[in-house]
Amino acid sequence: MSQTLGMRIRERRTKLNLTQDELAEKLGMTRANFSSYESDRNIPPSIILGKIADALNVSVDYLLGRIDEPYQIYLNKSADHLSLEDQTLLRKFLIESEELIRQKGDISEEKLSHVLEFMGYVFRKEIEDKKKSQS
Repeated sequence: MSQTLGMRIRERRTKLNLTQDELAEKLGMTRANFSSYESDRNIPPSIILGKIADALNVSVDYLLGRIDEPYQIYLNKSADHLSLEDQTLLRKFLIESEELIRQKGDISEEKLSHVLEFMGYVFRKEIEDKKKSQS
């Protein structure tokens, strides 16, 4: 069974160790309002959906189930030229990096986003440099 919008929101919120109250406050709404989105009782308007995606550091496409990879936002940034094998390695690298960073300390979502984006950039650059040196 595919995940609903509410299920994806809840899963990501809990992964980030945020309570409904904390995320609702971040979004400028009541917990009851936010809870209705997470429980699939209501569908958030597009402007709110964008804010939820930003707060959870994922794309709207991920929340809507159009893609299954929350890190697609980092993969999309000039990853088109990477082979499928390299894209898979990059995806695994970013997932493991996020988990390690979260385990080791308290970091804001904004800073984590910047770190993962930079790590993705360095990873892609390293692949490109290796390919250049092999040709």
